[in-house]
Amino acid sequence: MPPKPAPAKSLPTLSGRSNKQRKKNIVVPSDPDGFLTALHDIFIDNDNDLKLVVETLIAQTQLDVRRYAEYMFDYVLFDNRGLCAPKRHDPVTPQYSALTCPAEDVQGFSSFIDTLSQRKPFLKRMICEAFNKIVDSLGSMTEWIPRAALISAHLMRDNLLTSDIPGTDYFLSHLLTNVRSVEDGIALQFVVAVLTEYTGLTSDKKALSMLKATRVISKMKLFLPFTKRDTFGQIFSAEGLEFVVLESDRAEVAAKRKARVKQIKAELDQPDAVRTTLTVAATELDLDTVDTALLLWDAVAAALPVTKQDIVKAVEGWAPLLAPFSRGDALVQGRLLMAVQAHCYGEPTYLNFFGAIVQVLYSKEVIDEEVIMIWYKETAAKGATTFKAQLGGFITWLEQAEEEE
Repeated sequence: MPPKPAPAKSLPTLSGRSNKQRKKNIVVPSDPDGFLTALHDIFIDNDNDLKLVVETLIAQTQLDVRRYAEYMFDYVLFDNRGLCAPKRHDPVTPQYSALTCPAEDVQGFSSFIDTLSQRKPFLKRMICEAFNKIVDSLGSMTEWIPRAALISAHLMRDNLLTSDIPGTDYFLSHLLTNVRSVEDGIALQFVVAVLTEYTGLTSDKKALSMLKATRVISKMKLFLPFTKRDTFGQIFSAEGLEFVVLESDRAEVAAKRKARVKQIKAELDQPDAVRTTLTVAATELDLDTVDTALLLWDAVAAALPVTKQDIVKAVEGWAPLLAPFSRGDALVQGRLLMAVQAHCYGEPTYLNFFGAIVQVLYSKEVIDEEVIMIWYKETAAKGATTFKAQLGGFITWLEQAEEEE
């Protein structure tokens, strides 16, 4: 009979005891109802005192807040109604939530989320994701849109709903992806309510800063049903949001101007095409001669090469397009000269080429001697010292030529 194999030896450990091998890939069953019940009990045990509740949640290690964050937000902010988390079959009903509390208490719930997210930073992404689900649910909660807007405004003021979370949509931009909400007028109702509440909590200026930072300002008309977009100004002005209308119009013009600059840049080697585009742009954007010349210069500046020799050659070729706008018009010439200065100062690549560009524009009769001399004596704009030094020899030449005459 063969001998029995010796039992496998346990691996030695620092404590002298054998370690049990951990099982891998253990799937922990999901239990959102258990989480919600425990969260509900914490609120009850603390008499719905939000400061005590958040302290308990921070100290609590058994509740998996990361896994069930959307359920927590739904419970705390939206009365556990399944608006930003899957709806439960037999949900516990909160005694106190941001959806049903007095309006003056909503700030307390925003502070609750803020305090908790400072200790658990992953919640900052999750609150943004939760509100994308909220805006997707607006059609089923139309009676609660004013309160949802108030909650949103408080969270925005506390920098909890932001557009700087990588990989997430800003909730107002996300709203535009819901075509049905837009065409049913729900998106318009919500965004007007959010802006009204946010402006009331902060100011017109901060509301505009928010709309610009999140890049929503250029999309404002898209919140209206397609057939009503021509009434955008009337609707928002009637709601006391005239400042949004004005800034939205500016953003729309800026976007159109940017598109025209790009088009002209691509056409610079086709003079007839450039002239046609400038004519169309002047009508479309209501441009005067100065603004049309500056539009053309922006296209030229965007197309400039990076070496002095190539820059000189390019400006010599494109200067005849500028000349008709500036010839005999000191105002246009002065604005062009300042635009060249601003571009060369703002783009380090061209910092040393200001003088070369100006001399070409002078030789091609785009900018006259008198304008250059006035600029040289009076300008104090950024880069003036550097640029005056670049033109020192040229200015001396101009002065000597004038004396000889």
